[in-house]
Amino acid sequence: MSIYIDATKNFGDFDLNIKLQSSSRRIGIIGASGSGKSMTLRLLSGLSTPDEGVIKVNDVCFFDSDKSVDLPARKRKTGFLFQNYALFPNMTLEENVLFSLDKKNPSHKAKAASILDMLGLQRLKRHKPSQLSGGQKQRAALARALAIEPDILMLDEPFSALDNHLKKHTMDKFSDYLKNYLGIILFVTHNMEEAYRYCDEIVVVKNGRVDSHGKKEHMFLNPPTKTAAKLSGYRNISPVAKTQSGRARLVNYGFELDFMDVLKPYAILPGRALSLGKKSEPSTFSAFISEIIESPFSVVLYLEFENGLVPVEWNIKRSTWEEFKIKNPMETLYVKLDPDKILFID
Repeated sequence: MSIYIDATKNFGDFDLNIKLQSSSRRIGIIGASGSGKSMTLRLLSGLSTPDEGVIKVNDVCFFDSDKSVDLPARKRKTGFLFQNYALFPNMTLEENVLFSLDKKNPSHKAKAASILDMLGLQRLKRHKPSQLSGGQKQRAALARALAIEPDILMLDEPFSALDNHLKKHTMDKFSDYLKNYLGIILFVTHNMEEAYRYCDEIVVVKNGRVDSHGKKEHMFLNPPTKTAAKLSGYRNISPVAKTQSGRARLVNYGFELDFMDVLKPYAILPGRALSLGKKSEPSTFSAFISEIIESPFSVVLYLEFENGLVPVEWNIKRSTWEEFKIKNPMETLYVKLDPDKILFID
């Protein structure tokens, strides 16, 4: 399995310039709204034509501007779940699923029934899109994308319209389906848990270009860029300045640390780098709690450090919170930093 994209497209007020090469079968594409994620899927599927470049999947050339190759969308065998579902309003749910299949083949009706049952839609097969809820429409669109057994399955926010209970059920069923699916999946999402669950590699898109790309474990635990860190859920990100004494100063939080490698422009202060300390211990700084937000299983503390410009957000387990002796805002406590767990990024 392989995918190669080196293509550009001008959309008027937006330039897409995507370069991506991967041999993974499960690729997550994440990025802010309007960054070019969905547009990338449109180029790959043939719904939009690049201005120039090359697109290949499994050594099959979909597009090559120099060689005047532009394989029609119907021959690319791609399944596409659109954000707006794109269901045919005059057809029943079952007819929508069967639309791209050979209606003369008697086995296809059984295939459609199996997919509808997997997604909990069998009892609604006679309904038209106007009779379905948003979540049901989304599952119907997913069923149609799966029905053709595509070589590439492109999912654009596939679970975004589902409530929590239905989302879990659909994701579990979808996981079962993927065990037997041998094609390539491109999974566009804003949800990091979804990306981690379904994908082996993560591509971060920013302003129409690939910002970073790597194995999911690396992208989540050691994000290479500020954009990747934000999208991975890291909250405490600070510009870094080199002091006259050669130390790294985390500008937002007002403290300095030694560093061994080349200094990078930003630092992530993850929760795992923080612990309660004693005043006399090295790498320990005084702070006070400016805000406490409690939930059933965790507590978020906002810590104000001396000379800091913004508070540090520290998310801890409730059991850890129970060990705190100081729990009142504005009281001083000592927080120890583990420099080895602070991430320096571009």
